[in-house]
Amino acid sequence: MGSQDLKDFKITGVVAAPFTPFDSDGELALEKIDPYIEHLLANGVKSVYICGTTGEGPSLTIDERKKIAEKWVKAADGRFKAIIVQVGSGNLKEVEELARHSEAIGADAISTIPTIFFKPSNPKVIAEFLQKVSNAAPTIPLYYYHNPNMTGVNFSLESILNLCTNIKTLRGSKFTSDNLYDLSRCIFLSSDKYNLLYAVDEQILPSLTLGVKGSVGSTYNYLGKVVNRLWKAFDDGDIELARKEQNFMNEVIAVLKKYGGNVAVNKTIANITGLDLGPPRHPLVQPSDEDKEKIKKDLEAIDYFNKI
Repeated sequence: MGSQDLKDFKITGVVAAPFTPFDSDGELALEKIDPYIEHLLANGVKSVYICGTTGEGPSLTIDERKKIAEKWVKAADGRFKAIIVQVGSGNLKEVEELARHSEAIGADAISTIPTIFFKPSNPKVIAEFLQKVSNAAPTIPLYYYHNPNMTGVNFSLESILNLCTNIKTLRGSKFTSDNLYDLSRCIFLSSDKYNLLYAVDEQILPSLTLGVKGSVGSTYNYLGKVVNRLWKAFDDGDIELARKEQNFMNEVIAVLKKYGGNVAVNKTIANITGLDLGPPRHPLVQPSDEDKEKIKKDLEAIDYFNKI
């Protein structure tokens, strides 16, 4: 990818954050990715963001993450607009290794959280970190994964991006925060340079009003058609319909939160919907059979299976 291509690279539309499929013993089940891809494409998902929070990236070994990335790139066979590989890890060397690997296998972009045990002490350290990741994979677009609630790295994205102007491969950020002030500042100050992907499913409609052009969601694994309807209604100027679709998404998210709101419950809803993704990996624990039945009944109560 040339420098001009890097400068123009942009991800728009609906981006799902897929789960990592496991078998009943908690081992990778790569064969489940093929039908998973068909499901996502059939539900209007345009791109995928793999091995992030929803994909249980921190619970995977480096070798497992490489195998997952290779499988997604090969099985998708160019049918997604973009496959973004989350390469963040507990140390810089592993991040660099995963970045080089993603570049080598033909992924479309990479993304990284900062290191989160020894946390960066200020935005300048994050900018230096991102420069090193960029140097390791200099031909592939890079996105900073801004997720302060999960990482505990609480600097504003605006303060980080202001220090990253010389990182040639940095194309933007996956913005996983409900801080719409910070989001709006970043869009206002740098939307001509950076591609901001919003990633709080319950606030997609507000983000669109601020100028977001692409969003990443974990619930898009089973609400792909719903979020596409929301986007279309907004683009058509039908705000009441867009609100209706956002409110339905939030009803589903309310069920998700009722039972813990974590990746394990989210994955359970995906499985109840008809996907075969297996359980989460320890320390995440899937809901009991009794709770699974309660979740299904709660979904039925909001007419979930007919609306998706």
